Amino acid sequence: MRDERQAALAARTDMLTGTSDFADLDEPAVAVLDMAQVTRAAPPLRTVEPLPCIRLAEPFEQLRDASDRRLAETGSRPKIFLANLGVPADFSPRANFAVNFFAAGGIAAAP
Repeated sequence: MRDERQAALAARTDMLTGTSDFADLDEPAVAVLDMAQVTRAAPPLRTVEPLPCIRLAEPFEQLRDASDRRLAETGSRPKIFLANLGVPADFSPRANFAVNFFAAGGIAAAP
């Protein structure tokens, strides 16, 4: 199930709002709390291996981290130019999709 979900996210058939869709390249960094493992006082009736902790957004975060390093080194993110031809009604939906698509990987659309 996990592999299917990760494949769907990679193919963008599933979405993580704020990560794979509608990414904000200018959002401030967040801190993630590290949780201590819970121990029980009484011995368990059976031993159960906990599920590994994963973040579905991690592949996107790696791309965004590379973009952040580029920003720190050069003062600008990787950019792409979108040549929108015609009136805004003709290209706005496609242009918005492209801006969101590239922002998920840390690439900014040039104005």
